[in-house]
Amino acid sequence: MQSQERKRLDSWKEIADYLRRDITTGKRWEKEKGLPVHRLPGGKRQPVFAYQDEINAWSSGGENKGAPAAGQLPEQETEAALPSAALHAGAWRKAGYNLAAAVILVVIAALAFRHSSTSQLKVSNYLPLTSDGRDKGGPLLTDGARVYFTEQDPDGTGLAAVAIAGSGTALIPCACSAIYVLSPLHSEVLVWRPPSDQDGGELWVLPLLGGSPRRVGDLRASFATWSPDGRRIAFTRQDGLHIANADGSDARPIARITGQATWPRWSPDGSILRFTETNYHNGEVWESIWEVAPDGSDLHRLLNGWDNAPRVCCGTWTPDGKFFIFQATRDGRTDLWALSENRGAFGRDSALPVRLSSGLQGFGAPAVSTDGKHVFALGLQKRGELVRYDSRLHEFVPFLGGIWATWVSFSKSGRSVAYIDYPDETVWQANADGSNKTQITFAPLQADGLSWSPDEKWLAVRARTPGKNWMIYLVPSSGGEAQMMLPGEAEQGVPTWSPDGKRIAFGDVPSVFGKASGTEAIHILELDTHHLSDLPGSRGLWTVRWSQSGRTVAALTIAEQRLMLYDVATKRWRATKAKNVNNLNWSGDSRYIYFDTEGDDRALYRLHVADGDVEELVSLHSYPNLATWWSGVTPENSPLILRSLGSTEVYALTLESQ
Repeated sequence: MQSQERKRLDSWKEIADYLRRDITTGKRWEKEKGLPVHRLPGGKRQPVFAYQDEINAWSSGGENKGAPAAGQLPEQETEAALPSAALHAGAWRKAGYNLAAAVILVVIAALAFRHSSTSQLKVSNYLPLTSDGRDKGGPLLTDGARVYFTEQDPDGTGLAAVAIAGSGTALIPCACSAIYVLSPLHSEVLVWRPPSDQDGGELWVLPLLGGSPRRVGDLRASFATWSPDGRRIAFTRQDGLHIANADGSDARPIARITGQATWPRWSPDGSILRFTETNYHNGEVWESIWEVAPDGSDLHRLLNGWDNAPRVCCGTWTPDGKFFIFQATRDGRTDLWALSENRGAFGRDSALPVRLSSGLQGFGAPAVSTDGKHVFALGLQKRGELVRYDSRLHEFVPFLGGIWATWVSFSKSGRSVAYIDYPDETVWQANADGSNKTQITFAPLQADGLSWSPDEKWLAVRARTPGKNWMIYLVPSSGGEAQMMLPGEAEQGVPTWSPDGKRIAFGDVPSVFGKASGTEAIHILELDTHHLSDLPGSRGLWTVRWSQSGRTVAALTIAEQRLMLYDVATKRWRATKAKNVNNLNWSGDSRYIYFDTEGDDRALYRLHVADGDVEELVSLHSYPNLATWWSGVTPENSPLILRSLGSTEVYALTLESQ
């Protein structure tokens, strides 16, 4: 009878010790005699393990062809042809050889253990290099004296630098939208300039010590990096990883992937390229790091199966090539991790990654100093405040005590408010002034959008459990069990109630943002009969909102996010002038639709339903939003936004071996 907990041997050393053989013999027995050894996926460096019960069965069966039972000493070979004295002398001589060999193996093993046990990194100190509160972006670059990064200001995105020794931030004229990498001599930086298309933007070389920028051939890329010798450029496009000469000639693909490729990095010796693949799964961003040789061979995923972490990205090597430092998001937090590149004295596989950073609310975009003693990173400190736009003052002012909330929605009577707590993604309900708040949903259920029923007894919530599709749930507004409204395979959009409370409308969510498959539509669910039908003429539409008057339904086109209006009486759609719409909300009197826009020219608008006129209320171009969407309107039709009061600053983390 098999025990409930099988005893596992987690390395070649443990397997060899259990067999009472050396590692070489164990590997030979696996190859020649079928020793049962298992491997975890992960490319060249696959960790091995074995179960004691399987080895016991193997050693007692016929497949081992003479191998001794596990855990037992091998039988002594007979030497009957020798005289007794010679036999004894030979035995002593053989024992001496065995003892000497054992001592050597112990010494080697001790040295290997000592080497492997100290071959890890830790962070001993955190030093902020900036503290200006401006929004900063990566990747970070360093020339040994300064750290370069992008910084957001009222005029847009610019290139900035801060001295490692400590000083104020200096702005560098750039006219670029992103930075990629410093040249091997640290005198130039590779940058991205608009215009852009699906292949990315134009690649330019920007001299840091004066001189005119120059175009890199006709290359377009979403990300790029020079090789260590400066003779080649690795760059990413939507379809994968490419490589070209430094002048942009002889461009060719070397790795095709299904997702979006970004953040390519060369190993210090130029023999390996690693990059990040980004995919969208159930409305969530998934990232993984891949490895490939510069000639396109041996493409494989790095850290495949490592605790199933869905957000692993943006890595870089230490200058000596001994460690690969990257960022990973686990349990809602992003930190820096270090992966040892050391294989060990016996070709042993590398250890699992070790977390480096802690504190604040996360670190990302790592860059290692030229001497390998520091890793520079963006440190994130999130703080938020709910604000409303006061049209008389033409500014945002705190609302509901500045709670951290998104999807703020008032009941029809205006006496209650429901919202989603940020960043916990749980639904709360309170009085209209924010008092007497009650938690409605609980982890692990995650909420993303909600709608009040007209009788104020129910909330329709778009929610999911981690790793599952976003679906619509019904939950009592006073609290209770959340019930899935319409089980299915397709992801469901944010729900909206009909004014009579008998129907709920929702749209399909395209698998790729902005690209319709031709099957998406607006659906109407009859709550009494559970009959599901499509809103006429709604193919290619999503993000639906029903007016409180019931006479008009608003929706967005999947392509270009154009605002469309459906007349319930005539059953006809009409287009409006609004496009690139992110989220929309009706005014209480159904005369206006308030919305925000996506892209570089973000702003809050309202559309006059009767004549289709669009009025800009306030620009959001440089406004510090904490969430990627706005948060609703008050009963007085004041737009609500979750303002960011946090900061992203550049930190220097001191590295030490342990």
